[in-house]
Amino acid sequence: MKTFFFFVTLFCAYTVTSAFSSLDSTHFQRGMSHYLRLHYKEAGQHFTEASKENVAEAFTLLGIMHFRGELGEVDLEEAWKLAEEGVSRGDKKAYYVQGILWQEKTKEANSLTGNAYFKNAIPTIQQSADAGSIFWITRLAYCYNNGLGVSKNQQLAFNLYQKAVAANYAVAMHNLALMYIDGDYVQVDYEKALALFRKAVALGFTSFSNNTGSEVGIYDIAYAYHNGNDHVKQDLTKAMALYAESASHNYGKAYTGMGQLLNQNFSKAKEYLLKGIEAGDAEAASELALHYLDSDTAQCRKYYELALKMNDNSGYAEAGLSHLYKKNKVKSQRYAFQALAKGAPAKYVYVSEVKVGDVAPDFQLKNPQGELISLSSLRGQFVLIDFWASWCGPCRQENPEMVTLYRDYNKLGFEILGVSLDDDKERWTSAIAKDGIDWLHVSDLRGWKSAAGKLYSVEAIPHTVLLDKEGKVIAVGLRGEGLRQRLDQLPWFGKQK
Repeated sequence: MKTFFFFVTLFCAYTVTSAFSSLDSTHFQRGMSHYLRLHYKEAGQHFTEASKENVAEAFTLLGIMHFRGELGEVDLEEAWKLAEEGVSRGDKKAYYVQGILWQEKTKEANSLTGNAYFKNAIPTIQQSADAGSIFWITRLAYCYNNGLGVSKNQQLAFNLYQKAVAANYAVAMHNLALMYIDGDYVQVDYEKALALFRKAVALGFTSFSNNTGSEVGIYDIAYAYHNGNDHVKQDLTKAMALYAESASHNYGKAYTGMGQLLNQNFSKAKEYLLKGIEAGDAEAASELALHYLDSDTAQCRKYYELALKMNDNSGYAEAGLSHLYKKNKVKSQRYAFQALAKGAPAKYVYVSEVKVGDVAPDFQLKNPQGELISLSSLRGQFVLIDFWASWCGPCRQENPEMVTLYRDYNKLGFEILGVSLDDDKERWTSAIAKDGIDWLHVSDLRGWKSAAGKLYSVEAIPHTVLLDKEGKVIAVGLRGEGLRQRLDQLPWFGKQK
């Protein structure tokens, strides 16, 4: 949930406090006053004028607004340029913008490079916070709560958020509510979180982009009561009421939740799911498709495909399509991988058995350098897909023999694609270097939840799948001498080893 709401620290909506209440004659202070009141057009105009006056922090705030899409479309490239300009003109708080942009680009919560940006920003953010800027007090709290550029200190984060909450700052209310939900420093307390979310909503902190408003937090609490967890018992009546409260702010997922709660009443469920679709929730389309799975294939396909057009990131649409296309194995497997790659639970995905004679299901994963490599790109060579992991003793023990085998056959047109079931990049790359296994390597770093591993029904490693030049499976599970003997039987062209 913290990752989901990360970007909320960049959005302000509250009754302006004394720290920013006076409409000073300067364009920057006028811009800040408008920004905190959600008057983005006016804020952008004043910040632009302030940038012409060489106010360094104006570039920082404009970078934030472009990152958030508050001036139109999200423009990450322009946000980066503005942050660079802010830094060059002396506002080191602009490093904070570069840090969040780096996280957005890499999807890494605490990368070393990203953290360096935050570290450079912290001293100046601290100065602004000490000067009474509620805006930067809240961002400083976020950095301490998540260990960005500073050692994690959730007690300090809590105190800083409380200071901003006392100033009637909606963003701080929202972030403090997240601490109560996640149990960061404080004991989990859904009722306190709910009260904070409601107050933030009353102050105007609702979504305008990226699902960052406090009605989203209300939805998450509704979801907790819907399904129950370690902190609250299932309470469907309360869940429905909270879904309705969230939906009243036109949050699409809340309509979807209501539709799911009324699953046994199709006409009513459909009513809410259609509202969810109208409000932009792709999962509502997938949920509606599921109602037609056994009764109307055309309608089912229609809504799954609609979910994909709406950029559904849950994987449920692809999971459903993997079932719909069972008779088309290649198509089914393609949808299955897409579903698994998005994180859809394997139990919802139809995965057909990979047999000798089949065209091997295609997949693409990143190599250690972050480049995508697809299995199909290796057509024209004999390929061994080698499922392994740095922590797998038998895999590591066989690597010296695999190195020799690769050296003997690679020059004849043989390639190995190592698919790691690691979940730690450093251990993965360290094992590659230490064992000298210099063939192609890919991984999604999801351990046993590896999308490729699930696609090939891998239940134990090492596990190998040998493919011919057309990408068809010619052997499964070969290792050691058995693998060498099978390679000797292949129709190699040109000079023999």
